[in-house]
Amino acid sequence: MEAVWASATAFVLGTCLDASRAPTISALAIGLASLLWLQRRRCRAAEESSIARIDGLACGARDDALQVHDAGLALAGGSGPRYQRGILLITGFADPPADVAELGSAFDRQAAERSETLLWLAPRMPGWGRTNFTEAEKVSWREWVLEALNAYRMLQRCCESSTVVGISTGSIVAALLAERVPIDKLVMLGPNLAPCRDDETIKRLILSPLGACLVLLLPVVVKKKRNGRPSDTMNSQHWTSGYYHTALPMAAIREMFRVQDQLSKTWKARQVLLVRGMEDGTTGSLQENLAVARRYAPPEV
Repeated sequence: MEAVWASATAFVLGTCLDASRAPTISALAIGLASLLWLQRRRCRAAEESSIARIDGLACGARDDALQVHDAGLALAGGSGPRYQRGILLITGFADPPADVAELGSAFDRQAAERSETLLWLAPRMPGWGRTNFTEAEKVSWREWVLEALNAYRMLQRCCESSTVVGISTGSIVAALLAERVPIDKLVMLGPNLAPCRDDETIKRLILSPLGACLVLLLPVVVKKKRNGRPSDTMNSQHWTSGYYHTALPMAAIREMFRVQDQLSKTWKARQVLLVRGMEDGTTGSLQENLAVARRYAPPEV
């Protein structure tokens, strides 16, 4: 259908401008539309494959998120804090809560060794942890911040002190949270405050007026491999058994780049810690992220 509309439009325009060139213009339009159609089919196939491969994990992540919320709301009904420490884990772009379960278990073991009562929450960020991209294609970065804010308020009611841990793009959401509410400790793992150099050109293109056209023409794109790795981790076992997408919605990618430009106020955090792996190729360098953090971290931190 796209090829038919493109060729018809090109034929009409070509006839009006130069009738002798109409067939050539139509042929080029058909070729371009055919390539576009094939690319969209390839992307949608990648989406279906990506979702099907992690279908069970995605559903599990959704259920875990609901259980966390239910438990938190029940605990919040008490007269005061019931935990000494609380940790809010904000997952990265396209990651479900199940992705940080191992990290949460490590926090549990550490708390047990210290004889400390601990509650950690990992809310499902809107758009992710579902069995399709319907929600992700309509998500706004504001929804990520709102979800984090609601979870943090729940944590505050239950805990004497609270730590916010943002992972990758979750670090930006954590920073925007710190602009709005006081936080004892703000931790950023693999912070995505600044894009990696490979993504700078892509960011400018997607955020330009042409970006809206790209979202319509290519709603889903195949996720590019970095250093030959199918996922962002160096753990090769994760490549075959872990959770990761092989395709991503263009609209959600646009929101990821948009949220990087939303920082505007000093963070209300007593402590700020940035941690970045040496082989992390998905975000800007530690120096670039530190430069951004220094602009917004309190002078005394």
